[in-house]
Amino acid sequence: PQDYQGKPINLVGTTHTIETSVPSTQFEISDSRVFGYGGFEVGFNPTPVLSVRGHPWSDTSFSITSVSSELTVSGGEGNDVFTLPDFRSLQGIPMLVGAGGLNSWKMSLDARYGASTLLRGTSIIQKGSGNQRMAQWSDIQQMSLEYTAVASGLTELEVAAIPTSTLVSVRMLASTTSATQQIIRGCQTQAEVRIYLTAGNNNVILESDDRDITSFRCTVRIFGNSVTSTGKDTVTINAQSERKSTQW
Repeated sequence: PQDYQGKPINLVGTTHTIETSVPSTQFEISDSRVFGYGGFEVGFNPTPVLSVRGHPWSDTSFSITSVSSELTVSGGEGNDVFTLPDFRSLQGIPMLVGAGGLNSWKMSLDARYGASTLLRGTSIIQKGSGNQRMAQWSDIQQMSLEYTAVASGLTELEVAAIPTSTLVSVRMLASTTSATQQIIRGCQTQAEVRIYLTAGNNNVILESDDRDITSFRCTVRIFGNSVTSTGKDTVTINAQSERKSTQW
């Protein structure tokens, strides 16, 4: 309303649904409050079904620190940035909607809380210790993932069905005793997957469902670590069914 003075709003008791739509360009979202740049703040207990809309035309940044219920975060026509600093904080399933503009998502995963992760299409799932964490999105063109590997044991990431014109960058944060494996199953036209390897022993596998290279309708770039003197980076291409001539 016009006479709103920017004072914090606290909702106590059962609130089924909250939808916010304020012209803020910075939001911090948790399972207890929504804070917007410029003084907007609403707190709640318990956590309701939550829908947050960013600025309708300016670039907006969203930082999602914890989720324990259904959450939808929507950008506007600007270039919006969605940040998930800690994938462990997901107890619910967030849905991120980029809308217009060139939108990006930045997230961090720790393999100590799930050493197997599937990035497929417009969703990501991390499994481990009997728990499963998941996030979904649409209309986001750039994804940046930092994946901290376990000190010992295998950390595995599978990437598949990346949508058209989407850039996925994965940086594996490993130690000299780590072992990581990235399985790239394929992606759509004009998409690109970039894998950045650090220390440890790393194995990147390119393997489509048809066991050929032709099924990869996108670009895959693999960056090894030339600084460390320990560990080994290996690239394996499974193309037993490829009928075209290939050149390495």
